[in-house]
Amino acid sequence: SGIVTRVCPDWDTATQTWITRVTQNPASLFRFVLQGNGMASPLADDRIDLEALQDWHEFCEEKGFKFNQVRDYSASVWDTLRDVCLAGRAAPAMVDGKWSVVIDREQDAPVSVITPRNSFDFSSEKFFLDPPHGWRIQFSNENQDYGTDERRVYRDGYNDDNATKFESLDLLGVTDPDQIYKLGRWRIAQILNQPERWTFKQDMEFLTYRRGDWIKIAHDVMIVGLAQGRVKSVVSDENGAVVSIELDEEVIMEAGKTYGVIIRTLTDPSLSAQVITEEGATKTLV
Repeated sequence: SGIVTRVCPDWDTATQTWITRVTQNPASLFRFVLQGNGMASPLADDRIDLEALQDWHEFCEEKGFKFNQVRDYSASVWDTLRDVCLAGRAAPAMVDGKWSVVIDREQDAPVSVITPRNSFDFSSEKFFLDPPHGWRIQFSNENQDYGTDERRVYRDGYNDDNATKFESLDLLGVTDPDQIYKLGRWRIAQILNQPERWTFKQDMEFLTYRRGDWIKIAHDVMIVGLAQGRVKSVVSDENGAVVSIELDEEVIMEAGKTYGVIIRTLTDPSLSAQVITEEGATKTLV
């Protein structure tokens, strides 16, 4: 018996190059799946979004994410990539005809704003779940010679003393107890913070963003935002600073309340500004 580790091209952050060496990083294994001997026709580099994999590699390195599995059975390329991605908080994707990944992480800035003016057939679903107090996760513990072990991961407010409701969670290819805890907490956060699904349709504008991007939504169905419209004209002062805008939609303001506006421009998809409150209906915002 022995402990075996994959040798394949691995992204080296220090030299900014791919180096063939021992690795457990999910990003490197993602590339190996597509270019290794498991593929009947291994893909060329130009079929893979290497920049996205390099970014994901550094993310996994920062978080301590690894993938370790004896893959001794047949599976589709997509299923194999999906299993590798789950260990690194990501999902496989096709972007501009290249194999790529979508990382589940906080985004720096929104890339678009969705309103009734640029979408249609909007619908919403809310899931009323009964989340467990914690997970029971069985895994091969690398700190115990890869013997079968179990770790419990709890929701906030629960521990060994008061948790009574558990569900099992399978984290394929994860052998590090710390990574088990991190991914277990991530799954709990998903259940608690993502109970809704919104669906809408768009024309070609949907090409301005892709899966994993942060977009904002203002819609009367969700009761988010008081009104949506387009900017008809802009008034600037002698220094070129914008002082007011005219809309093609009437808005109503109440005295004593504070209002703001989000404007989507060609260079900034979420430009925000405070509005001077003018009681009543108006099409001009100062």
